[in-house]
Amino acid sequence: MKEEALKRESFYGPTAATTFGAANRLLDFLQHNAAILVDYARARRAGRRISTAPAESVMNHLINRRLSKRQQMRWSINGAHYLLQARVELLDGKLEEQFIYKYPHFRSP
Repeated sequence: MKEEALKRESFYGPTAATTFGAANRLLDFLQHNAAILVDYARARRAGRRISTAPAESVMNHLINRRLSKRQQMRWSINGAHYLLQARVELLDGKLEEQFIYKYPHFRSP
């Protein structure tokens, strides 16, 4: 009986330690990012849109079209990456703020 328990412990021990570590990292992440995590149920009840599908669809269309080899004018991988960063900043409402940070003399219309 002791031998069987020892076998079980040696088999499940590393798995349990890995699972325990992963759970602790998840808990740590949730605690440190609670302020920015979206409560989707509350957002839905408030009538807010919670899907990013329309934005993702547009970006997929643009990227697939511009990175296609059949296009006369193509984006480089870096160019596409910078476009995505700009689009995310625009959608988050932070593009102008970031632009002013980089170019302090910029005046918004």
